[in-house]
Amino acid sequence: MSDHPRILLVDSDPNDRALAALVLRRELPEVEIEEAGDAMVLADRLPQGGFAAVITEYRLAWGDGLQVLESVKSLAPDCPVVFFASEGNETVAADGLRRGLAAYVIKGSAGYLDLPGAVLRVMQRSGELRASRETSASYRRLTEEIELGTFVTGNDGLLSEVSGSPAHILGFEKSDGLKGRGLAGLLSDEALQAQVLASMARGRAVRGLEAGVRRPDGELGWIRLTAWPVVDTEAGTIRYEGAVEDISGHRQAERELSERAAVLGRSNEEVQPFAYVISHDLQEPLQLIARYRRMLANRASTASDEEATRYLAHLLQCSDRMQALIDDVLSYARVETQAKPFTPVDFAAVVG
Repeated sequence: MSDHPRILLVDSDPNDRALAALVLRRELPEVEIEEAGDAMVLADRLPQGGFAAVITEYRLAWGDGLQVLESVKSLAPDCPVVFFASEGNETVAADGLRRGLAAYVIKGSAGYLDLPGAVLRVMQRSGELRASRETSASYRRLTEEIELGTFVTGNDGLLSEVSGSPAHILGFEKSDGLKGRGLAGLLSDEALQAQVLASMARGRAVRGLEAGVRRPDGELGWIRLTAWPVVDTEAGTIRYEGAVEDISGHRQAERELSERAAVLGRSNEEVQPFAYVISHDLQEPLQLIARYRRMLANRASTASDEEATRYLAHLLQCSDRMQALIDDVLSYARVETQAKPFTPVDFAAVVG
């Protein structure tokens, strides 16, 4: 299949159709022209789709151009339709425009010269509209993925346009639930409400304001709000355009990090006096081990087997005690990471 744009030319008059096709092929060499001279050919070609434009006469041997227009719009709503009519009037043109007609060219010597330009313009306009819709769709998908929404307000702060994401971020099921509401009133902090209203009243921007919002279900969420003034010089009015970003997850992470830092700080405060106590307790068995080691060394040749056995028993006792102290220190250090879950305890038994 060719990559060139295709135009369907519908006209029951073979002479007019041939002349129009000749002019179009000469002036628009990059466009393929397909012709339909009767209802059967039209019924066969139209469902194939893929046409960049459809040109039709208003008066046809089997009907009129409005029927062709409706058929095209039912199959391909974005396909532009041009009336190239030898008969008709302003009423016909107005009726066609209401139904989605893209252009109206009157047949005649001037009309045949104007037809290629008219067709080219409607094709370009159709392409621009299609590209704009695709860009808007991509933008909407992007803002939804990153939890970013856009809005428009008057200088009174009342929301007039809202995308889908702000509704979701603020806890509303649909954007319609936000329209007409005051932007500042959605914030949970009265001081921040006053700050936003004052900025809008003075025509100033609000940039990166982090604020809590009370959602309809009662939960507190967090957003980052940015809004900037847009001046309509012709109307002499100011509106605000802006964006809200959901930072509830970021705030939750910050809170958890702060709690962990507080626990670590308390742990560090407890470690210092505990270290002094442990160092003192570990010194005592170490001193005994050193003492009995020296006694064995000094009296190795004269000590009886009974004395040597007693000294060794003391050494083993001190080393066991030291090992127990080290194990207790390790258990205490693991309280935050490897502690057993809490269970009910009979406090009377503990006191007893």
